[in-house]
Formats: sequence, structure tokens, C-alpha cells
Amino acid sequence: MKTMKKRQMIGKAFFYLIVAIAILHTAVHFVSFEGKIVGLTEEGISGFSIGKFAVGEEILESYPIGSSFSRLIVIGEWFFVLLFALFFYANSRIDFMKEVVELKTIKNSSNSEYSTDLDRLYGLLKNRKRVSFKAVAEVFDIDVELAKEWGDTLKSGGLANIEYPRVGDAELVLKENN
Repeated sequence: MKTMKKRQMIGKAFFYLIVAIAILHTAVHFVSFEGKIVGLTEEGISGFSIGKFAVGEEILESYPIGSSFSRLIVIGEWFFVLLFALFFYANSRIDFMKEVVELKTIKNSSNSEYSTDLDRLYGLLKNRKRVSFKAVAEVFDIDVELAKEWGDTLKSGGLANIEYPRVGDAELVLKENN
């Protein structure tokens, strides 16, 4: 489970790096090729009534070849950002569904030992050591706020802690001294 979390953290860091590069390159592209900053790229009136170059050269000056290549790179970068985002969403959804199925299996197999849903939650926690509130809500068919209240109850009883990771949802973690 820890290797899966570590892999997800590395993947998310890589994704954020790609997004940062894409945003930076897009900004540079718009400033260099698309933006017409007065005084920076314009030379003002020079006395040429028709233009200073032949007609074909004016078009190449207005739309340089590097600009179209840069546009393709920007579009490609954002395509990969979208692709990575969809991949990470699908991957996190699959992991969440695996966690829910595993928790439901544990919950259904140990029904006779525990009497209330809060007891069942504690039994799941003893079995898994760490459970997300979204998974608890899904398994017990309750909303996330009620799951957090149950977590607060277990925390006040000294049975569990609530952790808020930098990335992801809050989790209920078993206290090891029990």
C-alpha cells in the first residue's frame, strides 16, 4: 500500500511538472509570437508607403515558420497534459473502487463480531490500518460528513487519528498503541 501511495505521489509530481512546463511554454509562445508589444516589435513609420519588403516576405515576417512550429508544440503539450490528467483520474478511480470492494468484503465477512456501524468501521480500521473517508462513505452508504463525524468519535475515544495528506482526501488512521 505504501509503494502504491509513493508511486501516486511521484506520478502527481511528474504531472504537475508537465503542467508547469506547458504553462510556461504557452506564456513564452504568446509573448514571443502572438503578442504585439508596442515599441518592442514595431519600428514605427519609416517612410515606406507600401512596405519595406516584397509582398511574400511580409507574410513570412508576420507569421514566421517558428511560430507555427511553436503552436504545434504548445498544442501537443496541452494534449499530453489532458492525456495525463485522464490517466491519473482513471487510475485513482480504479484504486478507489479496489479499496471499496476490499472494505465491503471485510465488512461483510466480519458482521457477526461487531454490533454497530461504528464498531464495524473500527473493525475495518483494525484490519486495514488506514481508510479514506470517501471509501467509508461508499461502504456504509452514508455521506462523507457523517463518515468524518464517525472518525471524530474514534479520534475522541483515542482509537484513531485523522490525517490530511497534501494531495488527496482525509484519511482515518488506526492508533498503533491499541
